[in-house]
Amino acid sequence: MVAVFSLFIALSLIYVISLPRWEKPHLPSYETRKISNVKSVNVTVLIDNNPYGNLSSPWGISLYIETENLTILFDAGPSPEALKANSEKLGID
Repeated sequence: MVAVFSLFIALSLIYVISLPRWEKPHLPSYETRKISNVKSVNVTVLIDNNPYGNLSSPWGISLYIETENLTILFDAGPSPEALKANSEKLGID
């Protein structure tokens, strides 16, 4: 029994040692901007999990944020199709 266990441990160690060394995953590049003071902010909820009218409501959240000089789409929703459909229904291109 001890011999079988020792063999199992030895084979496990050989397996772990022989695994390829993975490099750090390449993260997509992104742009940072310093945002100055704004006079107004308009936030449109494109997706959330609360049904409203004829909009799709999958689990997640998508926000369309507008200021005088900057527009941001924050999307943490699971469905690009629902995002597109809700955007069209709300008149957001």
